[in-house]
Amino acid sequence: MAKRVGKYKVSEQLHSLFTKDANTYTVGSLAIDTDKLVVTEGGGACVGSTTNPGDNNLRVEGTLTQQGVATFAAASVHSLGLTATAGNITATDGNMVITAADHGIIHTNSGTVTQGTNATTAVTLNTTSGIITTYAATLATNTEVEFTLNNSTIQADSVILVSMNDMNTDANSHILVTTNTIAGGSCKINLFNCGSGTASATACHIHFLVINNS
Repeated sequence: MAKRVGKYKVSEQLHSLFTKDANTYTVGSLAIDTDKLVVTEGGGACVGSTTNPGDNNLRVEGTLTQQGVATFAAASVHSLGLTATAGNITATDGNMVITAADHGIIHTNSGTVTQGTNATTAVTLNTTSGIITTYAATLATNTEVEFTLNNSTIQADSVILVSMNDMNTDANSHILVTTNTIAGGSCKINLFNCGSGTASATACHIHFLVINNS
């Protein structure tokens, strides 16, 4: 039969192990008062396993669901990954450090869009990363062409990284990609042929990543 210790229910056997002082129930390093559970210094807590978590540690074997704010004064270790189904993961003072050489940032929900009509036609893609397939048009040497990327994730303070997968077949032409006129909801993308030949009428891929500073 379950009995109450503060606001928590525990088994009758566990209840018998607690000692009560005023509104606080204590057993070993575990203290429970009317509204909170505390593992005092030198103790550890384990959920779903009998493995010793070590002093001052919490070990959860299984799924831990957090609703509200969780504050960690020391390192938080997740051996099977960390998932945020809503809201943000925020580090107010510190860096995201990836120590494995074969791991990095993976964005699985990027988008694609194909430019139509001509090389100056605007495109719309409302994702923070994606691939733009350009219109298949020639580009003369030392010439540039510009079009607008409409994107609701872009802010005036955004850093937009772009790279060109140049698939034109002229060996003497080389297409560079840059951005300008970054504003809320859009930016301009420039393509410039810095080579000595005319770029062939071949569709190319522009890869972009939006990083927002606010």
